[in-house]
Amino acid sequence: LTLEKGVVIKAHRPSFNIHAYNVVIKGTESEPVVITSFKDDSIGGDTNVDGPSSGSPGESNTLYINGLADIHHGYFRYSNLSLYGVGTAPFHVADTTFESNVDAFFFSGTCVTSPEGNCFFDRLTFRNNTRGLIFMGNTSTVVSDSDFFGNGKAVFIDISANPALGNLNDSSNENDGGNQFICNTIAVDNDNTATIFAENNWWNGAPPDPSLFQGAIDYSPYLMEETGDRPAISILTLAIGGSQDILIEWDDLGLACGYRVLKSGEPNTGFTDISGPLEASEFTDPAAAAQEGILFYKVDIQ
Repeated sequence: LTLEKGVVIKAHRPSFNIHAYNVVIKGTESEPVVITSFKDDSIGGDTNVDGPSSGSPGESNTLYINGLADIHHGYFRYSNLSLYGVGTAPFHVADTTFESNVDAFFFSGTCVTSPEGNCFFDRLTFRNNTRGLIFMGNTSTVVSDSDFFGNGKAVFIDISANPALGNLNDSSNENDGGNQFICNTIAVDNDNTATIFAENNWWNGAPPDPSLFQGAIDYSPYLMEETGDRPAISILTLAIGGSQDILIEWDDLGLACGYRVLKSGEPNTGFTDISGPLEASEFTDPAAAAQEGILFYKVDIQ
């Protein structure tokens, strides 16, 4: 199965899944390959012609891969389980986003040790999933330069799995960590009795909060600062209230930390924090509608 750039698959029934042996996804940064809910109007428009609507976790289907994979610039949303990988290496996933799923990426592939055959995942984004990256079975995958934002459990490791999230004693350049974990309830849950290497990552603070870890995890040395920008909330609702106030609302992601609202007179620069830290998913900008010119707002994870 080969999916070219710009392909959008919308699931009408979550029980209708995609099964394939070998999968190649050829998305690009500007034209990713998307698998999402039939109700998701933000991608591909109002497909089900029901007026404005958005998807919910559990509405999209699953891509099952029982073989080899080479996935670039995929975007998986609103599934009970969005990507399921089994079989043998090579299994490579890069520059791919998993957002608002119950379980995002379940992997139990058997990986060989040769450099051309390793399973490795890099530059992935997991955002607002109940569980993000799930390792089952006897797998030795490498995860690097990936971002985990606002997940219930960012990484779960089964009793027999042994992935690496960063091992500075490994001579492989792919195993240098560089992942960042922000606003997750649990960062890594390791059910294996063996220690999992998770060195050279950012854990939302330095030193990391030990409560972010369950099981035996070697997370030291750790990064002293974030490795990239935090994501902005993608969909905002604006309403003008009394005294020309502007009410800004967004879907609450249920994060382990809060939000902040920023405003600018330009679309891409000059944003300043106008709210300070917020726990609620709304904010009122007093008398903003009476101001001259165009106002631009964005909401960041705080």
